[in-house]
Amino acid sequence: MGKNNKFFIPRGDRRLGDRYELLECLGDGSHGSVWRAQRLSDDNIVAVKIPKDQGGTSKELAEGSALIGQESHPNVVSVYWMGRVPPENEWYAIEMEYFPSLTLAQLLDNGDQGFVASYDRVLGLYQQVLSGVGHLHKLGVSHGDIKPQNILVSGTLLKLTDFGCSISPEDIYARTREKGGTIL
Repeated sequence: MGKNNKFFIPRGDRRLGDRYELLECLGDGSHGSVWRAQRLSDDNIVAVKIPKDQGGTSKELAEGSALIGQESHPNVVSVYWMGRVPPENEWYAIEMEYFPSLTLAQLLDNGDQGFVASYDRVLGLYQQVLSGVGHLHKLGVSHGDIKPQNILVSGTLLKLTDFGCSISPEDIYARTREKGGTIL
């Protein structure tokens, strides 16, 4: 289970350091896996993302760090903490709000049994996406990857998640200068 392993495999006791008990894998994407976990310090349920490329620096692995300590928003998943999990500091993790839901992509893929929407529902979801994006922009963050897989839906409530492509305005300028083109 070293940093050189490509994939995270939980220990037999499902503990991640002295911070979490991993309860259920919620999803496994190209950049990491997300787990429903119990925070051991207070027994609260949170979502924990474990990036696949553990060899990167903490700065390279940080996703949504600008959201830590910020006022929460009903349409943006809150980010609580990120860093190497003590005491071993072997795995980098991102602790977020746990929001029991399905992704918009999952709802759309379910066909007749999944996403049936009136104009009012679609408009309501769209307004929530815009409200979440507006909140991020007030914090100086550009999400960078809004797509159905990164939109969580539960009933009539929607939340944006996955801040792996999020960047600040300063980084937008740096990226366009480094790689050419216009990232916006």
